[in-house]
Amino acid sequence: MFSCDGNYPENCDSSRDYTDITSLLQNQGASDTLDYMNTYWLSDDESNEKFWEHEWDTHGTCYTTLESSCFSDYETGQDAVTFFTTVVTLFKTLPTYTWLSNAGITPSSSKTYTLKELQAAVQSAAGVTASFDCDDNELYQIEYWFNAQGPVSGGDFVAIDAFEAGSCKSSGIKYLPKDEDDASRKRSQIRKRKASRETRRRRSVKKIADEV
Repeated sequence: MFSCDGNYPENCDSSRDYTDITSLLQNQGASDTLDYMNTYWLSDDESNEKFWEHEWDTHGTCYTTLESSCFSDYETGQDAVTFFTTVVTLFKTLPTYTWLSNAGITPSSSKTYTLKELQAAVQSAAGVTASFDCDDNELYQIEYWFNAQGPVSGGDFVAIDAFEAGSCKSSGIKYLPKDEDDASRKRSQIRKRKASRETRRRRSVKKIADEV
């Protein structure tokens, strides 16, 4: 089972930081989104609420089309609710577990896969390449890339090929069952994930700058 995560850039408007994402979603009729997040958008090392607050404060505030002036009859928190409902909607279009399973790639304690096998399974279903990240040859993250056309609310998100393959090696990749995660491996993943995110952010910014 795969889960959601945030995007770049980071920390753009501290005046719109929120401390109760759960209530915002409930009060604005997005309880279905909240229920889905409580299943698929989970934290590794803190409460889900704290994690969601971080995702909004760090990433969501950077979308200019989510500024309050972009909404008619703006209600406090409507920007964050739009952010989370949009992410969940996009995530539902990426049934990664099913795509891998259809290609004969399933979680296993003993079997390993090659990067080409993983890439081919996702690309044949999604139509674009993705980034595959590993920790000690254990797959922990698959990233999809989009170009946003128009506002976050009601705009088009066009899937594009990933800028890079990710950190997984070419072979010997473990795709472990979820229940085999232990605390020490999770801590290691968190550290490496943060480092790899920063590396990708710098590369993405450089690539965009080179193309301008």
